[in-house]
Amino acid sequence: MIVISMDSHTELVAQLKPFLPRRWHDDFDRGEVLAERYFSTLIGAFGPLTQDKVNLGEVGFTPIPDSGRRGGFEEYIRPLPMKERLAMIDADGVAAEFITPFIGAFSDNPDFLHECTMAYHRYFADYVCAAPFRFTGSTAANLICGMDTVLEEIDDAYQHGLRAISLPGKVSFVSRDQPGYNSRYYDPMWSALAERGMAAIFHAGFGREKPLLRWDGTIWPWSTTGKPEPGWELLVQHDILVGEHEYLMHLLAGAVPERFPGLRIGILESGTHWIAQVLKEIEMWWRSQTRAGSLLSYRGEMSPLEQWHRQCFVTSFFSADEVELRRTLGVGNMMWGSDFPHVEGSYPSSRRHLEKLFGAVPRPEVEAIVGMNAAAMMHFDLQKLAQTPAAQIPWPH
Repeated sequence: MIVISMDSHTELVAQLKPFLPRRWHDDFDRGEVLAERYFSTLIGAFGPLTQDKVNLGEVGFTPIPDSGRRGGFEEYIRPLPMKERLAMIDADGVAAEFITPFIGAFSDNPDFLHECTMAYHRYFADYVCAAPFRFTGSTAANLICGMDTVLEEIDDAYQHGLRAISLPGKVSFVSRDQPGYNSRYYDPMWSALAERGMAAIFHAGFGREKPLLRWDGTIWPWSTTGKPEPGWELLVQHDILVGEHEYLMHLLAGAVPERFPGLRIGILESGTHWIAQVLKEIEMWWRSQTRAGSLLSYRGEMSPLEQWHRQCFVTSFFSADEVELRRTLGVGNMMWGSDFPHVEGSYPSSRRHLEKLFGAVPRPEVEAIVGMNAAAMMHFDLQKLAQTPAAQIPWPH
């Protein structure tokens, strides 16, 4: 069985300095300090949540077998050499990975963020050069830099083997004046992705694509004093976990998938149950407007549900009730991800987790969800992946 993780990561702050022009090194050092300061506090705040397996299921994450790993902040900042990474994923039975960059050096300087994105492309190509056929991933697209820069970032990412861009679920984390994803402002971006067969992904949490997201209360909820407002911790937690879900409604209402058939839209590590509810609601509203006709500003020919099934996907490490959602969300729209190397992910018990989870599911559906869907979308070479040590681990009959 070829297993592909469609949700893996680098360390918290990727080691970009060797790939950055020297004039940006001081900015990187300052940004690294800020990133580690913010994120160490954030991990402390979320720590009880990740330890409580019951609560994890309630907020969109999924309980996984207890691996005995109890690492804190150091689990996120430790660089993982490729030789070590390959040994770990082979032992875990994972033949290939889709890697999403984490927060990176913190900054709201558009020029610096763009330089970090371009440096990340060089870093990624260098990082995976020992086994490039086993890896692809996304880059952080900087909407704060303007559309021309985003288009440059998309093209450069593609040239370096990356097949997706990460976007913020809440565009207010980029700018309070940023238009919603139903806006035609983004059409050049969707077109560029569709032409290259690339995906737009939305991953919960901090990231370089969200330069205004802070963990100190000074930005959110839009403090007018520059000081934290009451309850900001709960509000930021809510937005990181579930408050970013508005993008799906905007994309489907604006018929973005219908207008750009080559575009793929992915939801990573943001839960699955909410998607079925959003699809149900927007489908109902879409059908209720059939009588409005010319009164509507725009109404595509495909329903939101049809758009979802043709071009969207969700990635999770799943629980039993989420596996049942394949009947609603679609077997072809679900992909598995280990969240490697994060402590809340399924490593080093991924194979045991999957074997238990999919024990009663027909094998063709299992193969699709744990590997074949990802292979087709990201153009992994199945013949090469079949030769990896990970693929030699037998799957129970």
